[in-house]
Amino acid sequence: MERKALLAAAFLASTADFNSDVNVAWGNGRGKILNNGQLLTLTLDKSSGSGFQSKTEYLFGKIDMQIKLVPGNSAGTVTTFYLKSEGSTWDEIDFEFLGNMTGDPYTLHTNVYTQGKGDKEQQFHLWFDPTANFHTYSILWNPQRIILTVDDTPIREFKNSESLGVLFPKSKPMRMYASLWNADDWATRGGLVKTDWSKAPFTASYRNIKIDGCAHSNGRSSCTSTKPTSTWYTQEMDSTSQARLRWVQKNYMIYNYCTDTKRFPQGIPRECATRSDQFLPGKINKTNHQSIPANSNSPVKLTVGNPIERMSHNDTVPLYQSSQSDIDEIENMMNGGFQSGPGSVLPARPPSPIRPSIPVTSSPFVQSNLPPLAPAQKVTPVPVPPAGSGGSEGGKAMGFGSPANTLTEPVWETVKRDVGRIGSNLKLVVFPNPNREDPGKALRDWDLWGPFFFIVFLGLTLSWSASVKKSEVFAVAFALLAAGAVILTLNVLLLGGHIIFFQSLSLLGYCLFPLDVGAVICMLKDNVILKMIVVCVTLAWSSWAAYPFMSAAVNPRRKALALYPVFLMYVSVGFLIIAID
Repeated sequence: MERKALLAAAFLASTADFNSDVNVAWGNGRGKILNNGQLLTLTLDKSSGSGFQSKTEYLFGKIDMQIKLVPGNSAGTVTTFYLKSEGSTWDEIDFEFLGNMTGDPYTLHTNVYTQGKGDKEQQFHLWFDPTANFHTYSILWNPQRIILTVDDTPIREFKNSESLGVLFPKSKPMRMYASLWNADDWATRGGLVKTDWSKAPFTASYRNIKIDGCAHSNGRSSCTSTKPTSTWYTQEMDSTSQARLRWVQKNYMIYNYCTDTKRFPQGIPRECATRSDQFLPGKINKTNHQSIPANSNSPVKLTVGNPIERMSHNDTVPLYQSSQSDIDEIENMMNGGFQSGPGSVLPARPPSPIRPSIPVTSSPFVQSNLPPLAPAQKVTPVPVPPAGSGGSEGGKAMGFGSPANTLTEPVWETVKRDVGRIGSNLKLVVFPNPNREDPGKALRDWDLWGPFFFIVFLGLTLSWSASVKKSEVFAVAFALLAAGAVILTLNVLLLGGHIIFFQSLSLLGYCLFPLDVGAVICMLKDNVILKMIVVCVTLAWSSWAAYPFMSAAVNPRRKALALYPVFLMYVSVGFLIIAID
């Protein structure tokens, strides 16, 4: 009895009861626990998404979750299941499902963060329709490795490579989270396809949650008093599991950071050199794609053959029916031997790449409703965004804006998109939130129209308030912002961050909005005491609005140093507002 009690204290294991395991954390009623705790649904509408989190934190464990994704047109939506620790230097293990148009496959995006730094993206398409039925997605996390599996088939292994100087999440307890939210600014084809709110509400379903882990509370783990004996704590992949992993990564991986030499020109990350998962994304037609039963005990046999001979009409996931370019893309891939390099697909955040078609086996997988391809038809190559045209590094901005082609689209579409971007970026300034999902969003979506307006507005307000030398006052306001952008850019680069001059100018211009409001108030009421109060309030507002963006641009431990010149520049603007008479 004593030994059983000791083992019971070492683990917290539970199965299929959301009432006892999780709390619906946000969504104002859009997250619902049903069927006596056996089912949980998350809903997204135009007002809000929803999410839930585990009641307990864990330091290592294995969590299984059955999920049925949003069916139909899910473009712009993101369904998640992940582990995450608290704090600015957080650890995180991600499953993110990026929605797509009806008939187009979801993109499964995975990443591992340690001390707030990611850069370890791998993306996949699945060998089944994840919206038709529930499928099991699992995160196994022990001191030596992280293994992500789908229906007991491993898709990714991230080993502890601390001996090579690579960070590994093993000291911070993490809580389990899941959410459904709108990310149409980046999730589907880099934000080109927006959420169709006429199809709302969108719903994703979760069931059969199973948590087996080391509970962590009050600074202590339940696994410290005795060494866990559960298999996940020391689990590693045997030869059969490794064969399944190779099968998935060779046939269904569409992006692997380990092979992206353009993204890492200085050399691939150190952990990639000794790992076996350096498969090139896009080589998806080189086998006959035998399905692997989850309970299979025999190694996987991969039969290599002519991809065109082995692929039939029934071997493709159905595409969006009105998209002739997708049909051409399949033909181009077939005739080209399906040779896509690592630079042809970019990380998901931001933006996600043009979707490749995924050949899979026949029944029980999804059947195609496309007509057979004419073998003699001329193939028109599909342009692919150049590598590096908008990638991210651990959530930090690389900064190249929207990939939309504004030369061929109607002027009204360009204006509407620019106004929408100004509104969304300004909203982040008016309601600053350092804990939002993607603090680097406005850096990636930088533009100069909004900053131009706010800088001109400030210059006009100050020159109007000045009794003499109005033109000089106007010029000083412009020069001050330009010099601030130069200093900010150099400072971030010296701190080892990632930013370009136009991003700095965009950031400073948008976050100038509160001081613009303060300048108008001070112009209308010429009272020194009131001016000082207004300037102090708006100065703090502007600096706080800039804080999330600066945190995303540099290492979290250096965010105060990055914010310092921003604060000094706004102090200078505040001095001008008070001094102008």
